[in-house]
Amino acid sequence: MGGAEEVINRIINSIAQVLTEKDSAREEIIRLTRDVVRLSRSVVNSVLQGAMDRAAAVLKELESIVEKVKRVAKPHPELMYTGLVYNALAEFVEAELLYHVVAKRSLVSPEELEVHYIPYLQGLCDFIGEIKRYILKLIREKRFNEADELLRIAEHIFMAIQPLSEYPDALVPGLRRKIDIMRKVLEDLEKFLLDLRSRNDLISRLEQVRRHLV
Repeated sequence: MGGAEEVINRIINSIAQVLTEKDSAREEIIRLTRDVVRLSRSVVNSVLQGAMDRAAAVLKELESIVEKVKRVAKPHPELMYTGLVYNALAEFVEAELLYHVVAKRSLVSPEELEVHYIPYLQGLCDFIGEIKRYILKLIREKRFNEADELLRIAEHIFMAIQPLSEYPDALVPGLRRKIDIMRKVLEDLEKFLLDLRSRNDLISRLEQVRRHLV
């Protein structure tokens, strides 16, 4: 009996040590992912305000924190592939995409960001809402050509990602709902731009009539 007690004690102590290490890693990941979300939002806000230098500086800090998350989670895959980490990485992807599209008119891939395809797709969908806000900013500033250019990029992203809505949520959680939201965002934006163009055309024609009457 003594031998059995010794064996079970050794087993439980070994498991407890593993759980202690994982719990410590989990606490560190929770702290780091909060920083990821905070810095991601800071990048987005900086881009929307047109402060691209500040956005670039914060993005470097953000990338450093994301690397720490990966490093802490690497020995514990079950912690890496959780909603906590994926949600934070989706925010990171959204910030990276917004910065690169606005600053460079280019996209970054999951391989370049070294993130799993699930948070990448989630961030790509959420990016559409932020690029809409930036397009509206351009319109207020009467930068219509730039607004049209970014709208075309957003529409192309939607057309490319739309077929993935056929896959079940078990493979990419929440993707179908996010794609539906993307569609609504783009439809609303297109209607707004069409109405704006029609209004501007009407104003232009009225101005021409006024000049003829003077």
